Amino acid sequence: MSSTKDTKDTKDAQPPTQRILPGSVGKAVERMQSFIGAPVIGYYDAATRAVVDQHRTAHGLAPTGVFDQELVEKITAARKG
Repeated sequence: MSSTKDTKDTKDAQPPTQRILPGSVGKAVERMQSFIGAPVIGYYDAATRAVVDQHRTAHGLAPTGVFDQELVEKITAARKG
């Protein structure tokens, strides 16, 4: 998509608080994409799912494509190291 925004420093990105599934659209998806380091396009597409599943697998979760609070907590804890 030509409306791709630059990704930000993911350490400073604030994650959305709701559960997000593939096919979702909107500001919460943009916040999720920024938080996980995916291109920020506002639509949960296949490329975003790949990044979500990479994070899920890296943190011992099943690659379901679901972005949820459990994943946020694991990513946040890993970043605090």
